[in-house]
Amino acid sequence: MFSKDYVNTEGALSHLPEQQRYVIQVVSGQDLFYSTERYDNGTGRPSFTKPIDDGALDTRTHHQPTTPRSEVRSAGADSHLGHPVPDGPQEAGRRRYGMNSTTLRLVQDSSLEEEGYGQYRSLDDSRAESTGDSA
Repeated sequence: MFSKDYVNTEGALSHLPEQQRYVIQVVSGQDLFYSTERYDNGTGRPSFTKPIDDGALDTRTHHQPTTPRSEVRSAGADSHLGHPVPDGPQEAGRRRYGMNSTTLRLVQDSSLEEEGYGQYRSLDDSRAESTGDSA
C-alpha cells in the first residue's frame, strides 16, 4: 500500500514528492503506472492517464441493474483496481484510470533494482533527458 505519508484520512493519495516513483499492483507486484502520469482530478483518489505498458491493464464491462459499468483489472493478477473515467485531460483523450489506493504501492526510483524493477531505469533516464533534469 501507499506509505501513510502520502495517504490522507480517506485513504487517497494526498501528494507525491517530486522524485519519480513507480506504482505497483499489490497482489502481483506488476508494474502499472509511472507517477508522472498521475492526474489530479480533484477527488483525492489516485488517477493516472496511462499505464507503463498497455498490456498491464484489462478493462471489462459488467452490468449493474441500471447501467453497464467498466472496471480496470490488472492483467497479471486479474484483480479489480478501479475504473476508467472519461474526465481526464484533453491530451490523454479525456481518459483517466481512477484507482483504488489500497491496491497499489509506490516503489522509489532509487529502489528499482533492489525491488526487481531495474528495467525501468531507462524510463528515468529518458524522462530526465526530455525535461532537462539530472537523474
